[in-house]
Amino acid sequence: MWKTPKSYARRVGFAIQTNHTRLSKDDKKLCAVDYVCTREGFRRVSRKEKERTIPEPAETKIGCKALMGIKKDGEKWIVNKFVVGHNHILLTPRSTSFLRGHRGVSKVQKKLIMTLNESEVPTRKIMSVLSKESGGDFNVGCIGKDVENFLGTKRRKVFEEGDAQRLYSYFRDRQFKEPGFVYSMQVDKDGCMGSCFWADAQSRSAYQYFGDVVTFDATYLTNIYKMPFVPFSGVNHHHQTIMFGCALLVNETAESYTWLLRT
Repeated sequence: MWKTPKSYARRVGFAIQTNHTRLSKDDKKLCAVDYVCTREGFRRVSRKEKERTIPEPAETKIGCKALMGIKKDGEKWIVNKFVVGHNHILLTPRSTSFLRGHRGVSKVQKKLIMTLNESEVPTRKIMSVLSKESGGDFNVGCIGKDVENFLGTKRRKVFEEGDAQRLYSYFRDRQFKEPGFVYSMQVDKDGCMGSCFWADAQSRSAYQYFGDVVTFDATYLTNIYKMPFVPFSGVNHHHQTIMFGCALLVNETAESYTWLLRT
Protein backbone atom coordinates (compact mmCIF):
# COMPACT_ATOMS: atom_id res chain seq x y z
CA MET A 1 0.00 0.00 0.00
CA TRP A 2 1.33 3.46 -0.89
CA LYS A 3 1.84 6.03 1.89
CA THR A 4 1.58 9.27 -0.12
CA PRO A 5 0.18 10.41 -3.50
CA LYS A 6 3.77 10.82 -4.69
CA SER A 7 4.69 7.23 -3.80
CA TYR A 8 1.55 6.02 -5.57
CA ALA A 9 2.44 8.01 -8.70
CA ARG A 10 5.97 6.63 -8.70
CA ARG A 11 4.72 3.06 -8.33
CA VAL A 12 2.19 3.44 -11.16
CA GLY A 13 4.55 5.28 -13.54
CA PHE A 14 3.91 9.04 -13.65
CA ALA A 15 4.67 12.25 -11.73
CA ILE A 16 2.25 14.58 -9.96
CA GLN A 17 1.94 18.25 -9.14
CA THR A 18 -0.32 20.23 -6.83
CA ASN A 19 -3.34 21.68 -8.63
CA HIS A 20 -5.44 23.09 -5.78
CA THR A 21 -5.23 23.46 -2.01
CA ARG A 22 -7.83 24.43 0.59
CA LEU A 23 -7.37 25.84 4.08
CA SER A 24 -9.63 25.28 7.07
CA LYS A 25 -11.93 28.21 7.85
CA ASP A 26 -11.26 27.82 11.56
CA ASP A 27 -7.49 27.65 11.98
CA LYS A 28 -6.38 28.33 8.39
CA LYS A 29 -4.46 25.05 8.26
CA LEU A 30 -4.24 22.87 5.18
CA CYS A 31 -7.25 20.58 4.99
CA ALA A 32 -7.45 19.44 1.35
CA VAL A 33 -5.18 19.03 -1.66
CA ASP A 34 -5.87 18.07 -5.28
CA TYR A 35 -3.02 16.50 -7.25
CA VAL A 36 -2.90 16.11 -11.03
CA CYS A 37 -0.56 14.40 -13.47
CA THR A 38 2.31 16.62 -14.64
CA ARG A 39 0.98 16.14 -18.18
CA GLU A 40 -2.33 17.79 -17.25
CA GLY A 41 -3.44 20.84 -19.24
CA PHE A 42 -1.91 22.29 -22.39
CA ARG A 43 0.89 24.69 -23.18
CA ARG A 44 -0.28 28.28 -23.48
CA VAL A 45 -1.31 29.20 -27.00
CA SER A 46 0.39 32.59 -26.71
CA ARG A 47 3.69 30.85 -26.04
CA LYS A 48 3.28 28.68 -29.14
CA GLU A 49 2.46 31.64 -31.33
CA LYS A 50 5.26 33.82 -30.00
CA GLU A 51 8.27 33.99 -32.29
CA ARG A 52 10.93 31.85 -30.68
CA THR A 53 14.68 32.38 -30.78
CA ILE A 54 15.43 28.91 -29.38
CA PRO A 55 14.23 25.46 -30.53
CA GLU A 56 10.67 24.50 -29.54
CA PRO A 57 10.81 22.25 -26.44
CA ALA A 58 9.11 18.87 -26.44
CA GLU A 59 5.37 18.95 -25.77
CA THR A 60 4.76 17.70 -22.23
CA LYS A 61 1.27 19.06 -21.54
CA ILE A 62 -1.25 16.85 -23.36
CA GLY A 63 -4.44 17.26 -21.35
CA CYS A 64 -4.13 14.26 -19.02
CA LYS A 65 -7.22 14.00 -16.80
CA ALA A 66 -5.75 11.87 -13.99
CA LEU A 67 -6.51 13.38 -10.60
CA MET A 68 -6.27 12.50 -6.92
CA GLY A 69 -7.79 14.53 -4.13
CA ILE A 70 -7.11 14.06 -0.43
CA LYS A 71 -8.69 15.75 2.57
CA LYS A 72 -8.17 15.69 6.29
CA ASP A 73 -10.63 13.64 8.30
CA GLY A 74 -9.84 14.13 11.96
CA GLU A 75 -6.20 13.17 12.40
CA LYS A 76 -6.03 11.20 9.15
CA TRP A 77 -5.89 12.06 5.47
CA ILE A 78 -8.31 10.22 3.18
CA VAL A 79 -8.73 10.07 -0.60
CA ASN A 80 -11.94 11.83 -1.64
CA LYS A 81 -11.33 12.16 -5.39
CA PHE A 82 -9.73 9.69 -7.79
CA VAL A 83 -9.66 9.79 -11.61
CA VAL A 84 -7.48 7.31 -13.50
CA GLY A 85 -7.85 9.06 -16.88
CA HIS A 86 -4.27 8.97 -18.17
CA ASN A 87 -4.12 9.59 -21.94
CA HIS A 88 -0.44 8.64 -22.27
CA ILE A 89 1.78 5.62 -21.74
CA LEU A 90 2.80 5.05 -18.12
CA LEU A 91 6.43 4.38 -17.34
CA THR A 92 7.96 1.46 -15.49
CA PRO A 93 8.84 2.10 -11.82
CA ARG A 94 12.53 2.13 -12.77
CA SER A 95 12.07 4.68 -15.55
CA THR A 96 9.84 6.84 -13.34
CA SER A 97 12.89 7.62 -11.21
CA PHE A 98 14.13 9.90 -14.01
CA LEU A 99 11.03 12.12 -13.98
CA ARG A 100 11.62 15.56 -12.49
CA GLY A 101 8.92 15.10 -9.85
CA HIS A 102 10.66 12.02 -8.44
CA ARG A 103 14.26 13.21 -8.60
CA GLY A 104 16.28 14.73 -5.80
CA VAL A 105 19.77 14.83 -4.31
CA SER A 106 19.91 13.21 -0.87
CA LYS A 107 21.91 14.59 2.07
CA VAL A 108 24.44 11.77 1.79
CA GLN A 109 24.82 12.39 -1.94
CA LYS A 110 25.29 16.12 -1.36
CA LYS A 111 28.24 15.50 0.94
CA LEU A 112 29.83 13.14 -1.57
CA ILE A 113 29.19 15.53 -4.46
CA MET A 114 30.80 18.43 -2.57
CA THR A 115 33.85 16.30 -1.74
CA LEU A 116 34.29 15.22 -5.36
CA ASN A 117 33.65 18.73 -6.68
CA GLU A 118 36.32 20.19 -4.38
CA SER A 119 38.70 17.69 -5.96
CA GLU A 120 37.65 19.07 -9.39
CA VAL A 121 35.95 15.83 -10.43
CA PRO A 122 33.63 16.60 -13.43
CA THR A 123 29.89 15.98 -13.25
CA ARG A 124 30.07 12.99 -15.58
CA LYS A 125 32.45 11.18 -13.23
CA ILE A 126 30.48 12.26 -10.17
CA MET A 127 27.42 10.56 -11.66
CA SER A 128 29.50 7.45 -12.30
CA VAL A 129 30.51 7.34 -8.62
CA LEU A 130 26.90 7.87 -7.48
CA SER A 131 25.75 5.09 -9.81
CA LYS A 132 28.27 2.64 -8.35
CA GLU A 133 27.37 3.66 -4.80
CA SER A 134 23.64 3.19 -5.50
CA GLY A 135 23.89 -0.03 -7.46
CA GLY A 136 22.98 1.36 -10.89
CA ASP A 137 21.71 4.47 -12.68
CA PHE A 138 18.05 3.71 -11.88
CA ASN A 139 18.78 3.80 -8.15
CA VAL A 140 20.69 7.09 -8.03
CA GLY A 141 17.55 9.24 -7.71
CA CYS A 142 18.98 12.16 -9.68
CA ILE A 143 20.64 12.98 -12.99
CA GLY A 144 23.66 15.02 -14.00
CA LYS A 145 21.61 18.20 -14.37
CA ASP A 146 20.40 17.87 -10.78
CA VAL A 147 24.01 17.65 -9.61
CA GLU A 148 24.91 20.75 -11.63
CA ASN A 149 21.92 22.62 -10.19
CA PHE A 150 22.93 21.67 -6.66
CA LEU A 151 26.48 22.86 -7.24
CA GLY A 152 25.11 26.04 -8.80
CA THR A 153 23.11 26.73 -5.65
CA LYS A 154 26.19 26.16 -3.52
CA ARG A 155 28.19 28.54 -5.73
CA ARG A 156 25.57 31.22 -5.21
CA LYS A 157 25.91 30.82 -1.44
CA VAL A 158 29.68 30.91 -1.72
CA PHE A 159 29.34 34.08 -3.78
CA GLU A 160 29.72 36.21 -0.68
CA GLU A 161 27.63 39.29 -0.18
CA GLY A 162 30.74 41.46 -0.37
CA ASP A 163 31.68 40.15 -3.81
CA ALA A 164 28.15 40.47 -5.15
CA GLN A 165 27.88 43.99 -3.75
CA ARG A 166 31.20 44.97 -5.31
CA LEU A 167 30.07 43.67 -8.68
CA TYR A 168 26.79 45.56 -8.38
CA SER A 169 28.64 48.74 -7.38
CA TYR A 170 30.98 48.33 -10.34
CA PHE A 171 28.06 47.99 -12.74
CA ARG A 172 26.33 51.07 -11.33
CA ASP A 173 29.53 53.13 -11.43
CA ARG A 174 30.24 51.99 -14.98
CA GLN A 175 26.71 52.88 -16.07
CA PHE A 176 27.00 56.32 -14.45
CA LYS A 177 30.25 57.06 -16.27
CA GLU A 178 29.17 55.38 -19.52
CA PRO A 179 25.43 55.85 -20.26
CA GLY A 180 25.58 53.25 -23.04
CA PHE A 181 26.60 50.53 -20.59
CA VAL A 182 23.76 48.17 -19.62
CA TYR A 183 23.51 45.31 -17.15
CA SER A 184 20.93 42.99 -15.64
CA MET A 185 21.23 41.00 -12.43
CA GLN A 186 18.96 38.14 -11.39
CA VAL A 187 17.92 38.12 -7.74
CA ASP A 188 16.17 35.21 -6.04
CA LYS A 189 13.40 35.35 -3.42
CA ASP A 190 16.00 35.48 -0.62
CA GLY A 191 17.71 38.50 -2.16
CA CYS A 192 20.77 36.54 -3.29
CA MET A 193 22.37 37.36 -6.60
CA GLY A 194 21.96 34.82 -9.38
CA SER A 195 22.97 35.21 -13.02
CA CYS A 196 24.04 38.53 -14.51
CA PHE A 197 24.55 40.03 -17.97
CA TRP A 198 26.39 43.15 -19.13
CA ALA A 199 27.35 44.94 -22.36
CA ASP A 200 29.15 48.21 -22.98
CA ALA A 201 28.29 50.91 -25.51
CA GLN A 202 30.81 49.71 -28.09
CA SER A 203 29.49 46.15 -27.94
CA ARG A 204 25.90 47.33 -28.31
CA SER A 205 26.85 49.48 -31.28
CA ALA A 206 28.65 46.55 -32.90
CA TYR A 207 25.56 44.40 -32.41
CA GLN A 208 23.45 46.91 -34.35
CA TYR A 209 25.72 46.51 -37.37
CA PHE A 210 26.89 42.91 -37.15
CA GLY A 211 24.28 41.18 -35.01
CA ASP A 212 22.78 39.07 -37.82
CA VAL A 213 24.66 36.03 -36.48
CA VAL A 214 25.38 35.69 -32.77
CA THR A 215 27.23 32.83 -31.09
CA PHE A 216 27.71 32.10 -27.42
CA ASP A 217 29.86 29.60 -25.59
CA ALA A 218 29.08 28.43 -22.04
CA THR A 219 32.09 26.15 -21.65
CA TYR A 220 34.25 28.62 -19.71
CA LEU A 221 34.55 27.94 -15.96
CA THR A 222 37.71 29.89 -15.22
CA ASN A 223 36.35 32.05 -12.37
CA ILE A 224 36.85 31.02 -8.74
CA TYR A 225 33.14 30.31 -8.25
CA LYS A 226 33.01 27.92 -11.21
CA MET A 227 30.04 29.84 -12.61
CA PRO A 228 29.69 29.42 -16.39
CA PHE A 229 31.01 32.52 -18.18
CA VAL A 230 29.06 33.11 -21.39
CA PRO A 231 30.48 35.54 -23.97
CA PHE A 232 28.26 36.60 -26.90
CA SER A 233 30.26 37.23 -30.05
CA GLY A 234 30.02 37.78 -33.79
CA VAL A 235 32.14 38.69 -36.80
CA ASN A 236 32.59 42.17 -38.33
CA HIS A 237 33.17 43.16 -41.95
CA HIS A 238 36.91 42.54 -41.52
CA HIS A 239 36.20 38.94 -40.44
CA GLN A 240 37.36 39.78 -36.93
CA THR A 241 35.68 38.38 -33.84
CA ILE A 242 33.83 41.05 -31.85
CA MET A 243 32.12 40.93 -28.47
CA PHE A 244 28.42 41.77 -28.06
CA GLY A 245 28.04 41.11 -24.33
CA CYS A 246 28.92 38.75 -21.48
CA ALA A 247 27.13 36.85 -18.74
CA LEU A 248 27.78 34.81 -15.61
CA LEU A 249 25.26 32.04 -14.96
CA VAL A 250 24.62 30.58 -11.54
CA ASN A 251 23.87 27.22 -13.18
CA GLU A 252 23.13 25.69 -16.58
CA THR A 253 19.40 25.10 -16.22
CA ALA A 254 16.83 25.87 -18.92
CA GLU A 255 15.51 28.64 -16.66
CA SER A 256 18.92 30.34 -16.53
CA TYR A 257 19.35 30.23 -20.30
CA THR A 258 15.77 31.42 -20.85
CA TRP A 259 16.41 34.39 -18.55
CA LEU A 260 19.66 35.16 -20.35
CA LEU A 261 18.27 35.00 -23.88
CA ARG A 262 15.24 37.11 -22.96
CA THR A 263 17.48 39.66 -21.25
